[in-house]
Amino acid sequence: MKIKGRPDKKFCSDQCRSRYNYTYKMSEAKDSFDNIDKILRNNRAILSMLYSKGKKRVNKNFLIAKGFDFEYYTNIRLTEMQNLYFSCYDIGYSIINDLEVLLIKP
Repeated sequence: MKIKGRPDKKFCSDQCRSRYNYTYKMSEAKDSFDNIDKILRNNRAILSMLYSKGKKRVNKNFLIAKGFDFEYYTNIRLTEMQNLYFSCYDIGYSIINDLEVLLIKP
């Protein structure tokens, strides 16, 4: 199909241009969501593995070495005692101090 108009024209119509840009932006957003979901699933897998082994307190550096990313979580809750509980899907944790993390499973 020959495109009429300027020599540098890329789309046959405004509708084609709009459809292309919408699809492109949606694919970028999907990639971003997929990357975040991958990180969250990895975090949950690490917590689940440690919790199933009976661990209640874990060294924070150990989690980081396993690939845990503390910047990603699915929920955050402030308790009555003013403690922050972070959740990664169904498993939670609380940062006790600079070195220790408490694992929590409801």
